[in-house]
Amino acid sequence: MGFGCTCRSGSDPLDRWDMLTYLQANLHPENLKSVAGSSAAATISAALIQSHQLRADVGPGTRIALAWLYEAETGSYWHNGGTGGYSSYASFNPKATMLSLCC
Repeated sequence: MGFGCTCRSGSDPLDRWDMLTYLQANLHPENLKSVAGSSAAATISAALIQSHQLRADVGPGTRIALAWLYEAETGSYWHNGGTGGYSSYASFNPKATMLSLCC
């Protein structure tokens, strides 16, 4: 499965597996596993859940959370970006247990 692709749409070079891990954590943050003796999973889970809370309307059927736009019709959260010839798109839908990544 080595495609040799990296997602470089920001200042930090992340590979596709890093981004997929991040999206999976966003998909169901309540399922993050804790490590013995650490409260990190609970803290990260709470932060991710809070980042999904809708804050304002940005257009018909679209709302914004902290780092995500939310499409009410589909229940999908998404974010995109680009810089210097690179672009990316990431989305997840907790209701459909679906995520996507294009970079």
